[in-house]
Amino acid sequence: MAVLRGYMLKRFILGLLIGVFFGATCMYIILQSQITYQKGVIDTIKLEVQDLNVKNEYYEQQLSEARNNITKCIDIKDELESELKDVENDIEKYASYISYLESQILVILNNSNVNYGDISVEQAKYIISLKPNLILMDVRTQEEYNDDHIEGSINIPLVILDQKIMEFCSCEEFLLYCKSGTRSRQATDILLEKGYLRTYNMIGGIDAWNDSITYKGS
Repeated sequence: MAVLRGYMLKRFILGLLIGVFFGATCMYIILQSQITYQKGVIDTIKLEVQDLNVKNEYYEQQLSEARNNITKCIDIKDELESELKDVENDIEKYASYISYLESQILVILNNSNVNYGDISVEQAKYIISLKPNLILMDVRTQEEYNDDHIEGSINIPLVILDQKIMEFCSCEEFLLYCKSGTRSRQATDILLEKGYLRTYNMIGGIDAWNDSITYKGS
């Protein structure tokens, strides 16, 4: 009986040990699979991190190239602006030179084509600009002169011109004007009769003069 009890106890303990061993083995297998899975997850994350690092390096390289391109564009822009400024300065110089040439051409044309006697308003303007010693004479009345006159002109009304003209030298040049050209034509005849041959008469008078200014300003 005692032997039977001892045998049963041994079987119980053996079964218990086997159960514990089997349970431990199952637990080991489960833990090992979990560890393997976690390692796989970690490896995947590492690969993703490496991929992200590669992409980050690529994007940083692209960003650096973009910055370099922007710097180059700014340098090119500054260079073009500098060249444009030089071109504008050259254009301004050429424009001044062209203007000078035009003025010289006008001088030549005016000196060669404008004769004493009747002249247009435009010819009168050229002569006034070219001859600073020219005597610009308004032969209208004092009241008309006070109302409006060409800058730089003197006033000698037609009615007293016959006496006043003797105060001037016959070698001087005169440009006469009135309101519309009639009285200045008469004044020109008076000066020519008295030997003042270097005399211009502006056709159309101050009316034509003012009309030319109004037309250009419109």
